[in-house]
Amino acid sequence: MLSYSVVICTLDRPDDLKRCFDSWLEQEPAPYEIVVVHGGRNDGLRDTLTDWTTDPGIRLKYIRMPPSLVRQRNAGIDNAEGDIVFFVDDDAEYLPGYAKAILEIYDADAGGVIGGVQGTIEDLEGPIASRWGLSTFFMLPRLGEGTLQRSAWPAFYRPNSHNAQVEVFSGPAMSFRREVLHEFRFDEALSTYWVGDDFEMAYRISKKYKLMQAASARLYHYSSPLGRDSARRHAKMAVVNHSYLSRKCFGSSWRARFWWAWSDFGMALIGALWLVTGRGPGRVLGMVDGYRELLSAKKSEAAQT
Repeated sequence: MLSYSVVICTLDRPDDLKRCFDSWLEQEPAPYEIVVVHGGRNDGLRDTLTDWTTDPGIRLKYIRMPPSLVRQRNAGIDNAEGDIVFFVDDDAEYLPGYAKAILEIYDADAGGVIGGVQGTIEDLEGPIASRWGLSTFFMLPRLGEGTLQRSAWPAFYRPNSHNAQVEVFSGPAMSFRREVLHEFRFDEALSTYWVGDDFEMAYRISKKYKLMQAASARLYHYSSPLGRDSARRHAKMAVVNHSYLSRKCFGSSWRARFWWAWSDFGMALIGALWLVTGRGPGRVLGMVDGYRELLSAKKSEAAQT
């Protein structure tokens, strides 16, 4: 069976990281190595990780760098040596059999046409807006057929019992062949704000290689109280990165601009609903912050020309 590396990007969340780390120590077959890319301030994490590594057959690599999820993932690419590279989140837990189910798909692919396989997030229900029907209507991130919508937002697939071909991956569940990662890297134009780097990377790869989703490889992705960003900052990230992703994936035709504007209008509507239902002004303020940044960038470009 193919060897594999596990890349865990973390940011000062030791309890979450311990749960994630332990879930990989329990996988069969065991990982060839675990690469922890630390963007936090805790200098003692290296020694802590050594204490956690109970299997002497598993190599441990520790990388310390400034916080940036996209750059941390690329640092993982540069340091991973297994045939398959799993990208995992420190606030996720991977159930027994996760690695085996994914590796079996790679092993059965004698022609090497499969470039990546992702697992299935057991507790992925989609945002509240999906339950209202707004995510579908405005082509916002939602559950769907595993495709990138015309709005440049993903419709993630959640299979029941069968593996499926998809074109978008979700950050906690990604894996790729290492040779594919010699050709593709996460887009560091998204490094300031982390929204979208996962599904954009997968979408690019899907144009050359087949991507699969393993139905029986299950994980839980918990919402950590020590998450990286507030609702306001997340909304700002969504506005700024969505504008970039729409242009990168679909160009600047009037159709692409229409679907970008349509989905952004949906985001604004949901932000307003959050406000009137007492969830706070974070989403609305974040979108205002995002549009201010886009406008400032356009003014700067105009001044340079």
